[in-house]
Amino acid sequence: MTHVYFINLDHRVDRRSSIEQQLQRLGIIRFERVPAVTIAEVPADILAQGLAAENFWRVSAGDIACGLSHQRAWSHFLATGAQEAIILEDDAAMTDTLLSFLGGDVLARTGADLIKLETSRDRIRLGRTSGKVGNTELLELASSHVRSCGYLISASTAAEALRHPAANLMGVDRLLFGHFGAFLWRKRILQAYPAPITQLDRLRDANPATGPVPAGSAKSDIKPQKAIGRHRRKRSVRAALACELKVLLPRLLQMVRSPAVLAKPRPVPFAGDR
Repeated sequence: MTHVYFINLDHRVDRRSSIEQQLQRLGIIRFERVPAVTIAEVPADILAQGLAAENFWRVSAGDIACGLSHQRAWSHFLATGAQEAIILEDDAAMTDTLLSFLGGDVLARTGADLIKLETSRDRIRLGRTSGKVGNTELLELASSHVRSCGYLISASTAAEALRHPAANLMGVDRLLFGHFGAFLWRKRILQAYPAPITQLDRLRDANPATGPVPAGSAKSDIKPQKAIGRHRRKRSVRAALACELKVLLPRLLQMVRSPAVLAKPRPVPFAGDR
């Protein structure tokens, strides 16, 4: 059975209550809370490196703290010796279709390294169907799909993400699922369709599929903090070209394997939508 880790700030007891109630309602008992890293806990050298004017990525102190929180969750997971785990943020809204991803061998069966279980409702490019898990289709992810509220990750991918030199220089969602990130077009990344997870602030209305949501729990601590230390940096043409060249070959190879990178963008529905 796949273990579930959820990231939660100590003072957000409302969000902890929300996600634990959802997990218990779904009958998920193998879960662990991972204390989130606060901005005050971010090491000074990492903060300075991320906020440096020469950093190509426009990150904030809040982005860095969020990334370190995911790294903490990956470390907890890797310490168990398990081969795959589900990582959640504490503002996840979940449906029972998530249960199909708890078998412990989903990544092995599908040949995937990473499965995005969440939808941001943004328009993204998706490729061909690569199988099903329960009633959920798995489609090739062929463009950036931001946010990192819920995903299934392999041990090898988590270990590689921890070692990646840009892990503290870009948002964790870009690192995992974004253009210029570590894995898009380099690893097998699939998108759950419809997605079993969305964020609380993306729920369209009170939704019986996700159960009751405590008042105020959709309010984010990170979003206001994203303005802290964020400077509008003008990216040089040389830096932009260097980053584009790094992803050019993987992207061309993906185009040869699948024309999905040229597909018309479309939103991923949430499984709880009525």
